[in-house]
Amino acid sequence: MVKTIVIGAGVIGASVAYRLAQAGAAVTVQ
Repeated sequence: MVKTIVIGAGVIGASVAYRLAQAGAAVTVQ
């Protein structure tokens, strides 16, 4: 499993986090 941190939770950050989570990544949004 890939661990990913998305810094910034604007529209793009939230979209990226959502797509990564759908792909099976462990996502942390800060």
